Amino acid sequence: EYCGEHRSDHFNAKAWEEEFTYRDVLVMTPQIFLNVLRHGFVTLARFQLLIFDEAHHATSHHPYNLIMQEFYWAAPAADRPKVFGMTASPVKKSVSASRDSHVAAIMQLESNLGCRVVTVSKEGQKEVNRHAPKPQEAELEHQPPPMKDFEYVTFPATARRLIDVLMQQNPLLGADA
Repeated sequence: EYCGEHRSDHFNAKAWEEEFTYRDVLVMTPQIFLNVLRHGFVTLARFQLLIFDEAHHATSHHPYNLIMQEFYWAAPAADRPKVFGMTASPVKKSVSASRDSHVAAIMQLESNLGCRVVTVSKEGQKEVNRHAPKPQEAELEHQPPPMKDFEYVTFPATARRLIDVLMQQNPLLGADA
């Protein structure tokens, strides 16, 4: 996980090279990734897949859109990673906005990300709901240490406790989950 509070915005080329060499998956804010690309610490050719969460933000001067404009479209097609954008709301317009303005916003998003917006109709959603397992929820309180004492080991311990709680609540998960 890379974000400003973890001081990853202060990594140098050597630190980023180490991260990209020894890790298969990196999760970071779009601004951190844009900064890494702008500093030339890595090129898009190094990646197979980019996943943009809340992809509806890929407009105007948002880092998602700038990544696409400055680096993705500028790279040779063979060097471009696949892009998978996710959002629950592909249009950031008022419900009362015209159908044409919604269509235009979707077309702009598709153009910005080089993608196709795919949604499920209301009838299709009903069908999905009939076959989709109902999630089981569990709450686990986690008190992170003060930032001056932050250690990366706190998350795995919390995740392990959460997995244990979920396994106790759902015997189908079994001991091998």
